[in-house]
Amino acid sequence: MFNRKQLFHLSIIIFSLLFWGCASTNKLNQDLESSPVPFIIEENLFSSQDSENPTTPEKTKYLFFRLYNPEYTNPLYVANILKAGIEITDLNEEKVSHSAINFYLDDNFYGLTMGGDLQLALESCTDIKGHKYMGKCNLHTSTQMTYALPVTEEEYNNTKEFVEMYSMSPKVNYSAIENFKIAIFDIGRKFFTPKEKQKFGKTKYKPLPKNKKNKNSNEYIENDFVCSTFLAFVLINNVPSVSDWFEEHKINYRYVNVGDLIHIPGMIKLFSSTWEYYEIAANEFVKNYPSFSEYLNK
Repeated sequence: MFNRKQLFHLSIIIFSLLFWGCASTNKLNQDLESSPVPFIIEENLFSSQDSENPTTPEKTKYLFFRLYNPEYTNPLYVANILKAGIEITDLNEEKVSHSAINFYLDDNFYGLTMGGDLQLALESCTDIKGHKYMGKCNLHTSTQMTYALPVTEEEYNNTKEFVEMYSMSPKVNYSAIENFKIAIFDIGRKFFTPKEKQKFGKTKYKPLPKNKKNKNSNEYIENDFVCSTFLAFVLINNVPSVSDWFEEHKINYRYVNVGDLIHIPGMIKLFSSTWEYYEIAANEFVKNYPSFSEYLNK
């Protein structure tokens, strides 16, 4: 147990993080505030991809990822501690603290959060009422970035089936303790690691568990995650190129933070917006890139 001195220092840290979370201004918010409309569509989309991982004719489908910078209705909400901790330790320019996956561009992404019998559940940016996590956020000022990962049709179908299977399991658990492990790891990564070793894929991770599970073994089902480690787990079990990249760079998926996800080879940034403008932004994006219309007009 903590003694009085330790509790005092801990309370100072917590209140400092709460203040940081309330006072900090995210780059994404600044970009959207300077935009004539509350959304930004990426230009020259495919030329912005990782040159080592161009889209090929075999990659005919897309998985979609939404990364969030939430603004909480109550500035003293405890999740501000998590948000502030990420902003302090994250090496990415655009700070994000939650992530979700979808197989279309509609406003229903699968996100893992605390609360409810099913912790992996559909979440909407434009209709937050009733959601244990989203409902505590301000949809007018919270922001999001939507990314896509090109995959084969088989990988797309396998991933969709995999996520839907997990979404029906009451055993899937948002393990808050994992956030503390990631935070401690990222403190070391940012402040005590040479710059050339800080980049995702270059960092030395703690002993690597077997990332990919054997579907025929009793070890296949994992249930304890945070949002970003769940998405990493999904990809390494269904997209071989991602699995191979994780193994090659000896990345322990248990330490993948939300911002790391955008650096997985092949990720393409599509658009960003405030939450309330998500659907408008998605429609505008499809107007600019009609090849994505099948994912919106399903």
